[in-house]
Amino acid sequence: MSNVLYFNIMKKIILLIPLIVLGTYYSFSQTETLNKAFKALVFINGQNKLINPIRSVLKQSDYNLFIYEYNAFFNDIEKNALNYLNSRLPQDSLDYYLNEVEVLLKNINVDNVDPHVAIGTIKSRIKNLEGVPKDLKQALLYFKFYNNPGGAISNGFYEDFLFANTKNRGRKFSIKLPLFMEDRTKNSSLALSNQILNYHSIMDDHNFTIAASYVDGKYRKYSDEELEYISATNEEIRRLIPENARLITSRAVTGKNYKGILVEFDLIQEYLGLSMDTKLFYLLVFEDGQFFIFNFSYGNNPMDSNQVSLDKFRDKYHKLMLSVLNTLQFY
Repeated sequence: MSNVLYFNIMKKIILLIPLIVLGTYYSFSQTETLNKAFKALVFINGQNKLINPIRSVLKQSDYNLFIYEYNAFFNDIEKNALNYLNSRLPQDSLDYYLNEVEVLLKNINVDNVDPHVAIGTIKSRIKNLEGVPKDLKQALLYFKFYNNPGGAISNGFYEDFLFANTKNRGRKFSIKLPLFMEDRTKNSSLALSNQILNYHSIMDDHNFTIAASYVDGKYRKYSDEELEYISATNEEIRRLIPENARLITSRAVTGKNYKGILVEFDLIQEYLGLSMDTKLFYLLVFEDGQFFIFNFSYGNNPMDSNQVSLDKFRDKYHKLMLSVLNTLQFY
């Protein structure tokens, strides 16, 4: 079997995985993450079949180092994907689905795969998942950094985003966004005229969004004293957040070539008779002639009937937000 044929088979098997899960009812958000978990497991278990051919061409010391690096990168993905499946599926259902995966993997024959090519391919994946399709890469990285999503940024799995307003001489900025998130900025149903970016991911079975927008107008930079006053004055902050929001905290912050106010609040929104809890962080940056809002939000999916409590996720997502904001730089 050629290497090209092997990877084509892997792609076809991965495409079959959604059909396994969608045959049973789960919430919209759970179904998406269940599919990610099965995709990750199929990929890793298929890739594991290359280990024996690789062992045959490496010295023991080189093989030990190779396996160490391999496990260090992929073991977390497999462990977190299995833990997720165990927490969401009854044992009999999980056993059935894993058996289906095993049957699918029997289609892969690696006898004729060149071990040296396999070594190079896997090493490139360990570094940056080179050559892995985007949706599969998102699934792998989602479970790689499941417990610490902010680690995607510090480990180099991010996308650089640069904003430059061509309509005027407003400020430019750059920011790094985790690769496990989906870019929805150009989605016509979501994009707003003043929207700069909109990245989304289903995390812990609910929505997580990083967005940014700006408004041109008679704005100006504030002094440190003014920012401290605004952040400490509830009446001033409430003018900058939705009317029905519950303000939690606000404070003045200083970043790379910018100063602003970081606000935390929550909203209870009604949708089709359901009360949906949404937690938000706003970074408000005032510039001469422009006002920027960086929005980090997480909340229940309106398509899900089981609305879960979000309080236990606050620290996890707060760390993710800070890992992203630490890369924000104005020019």
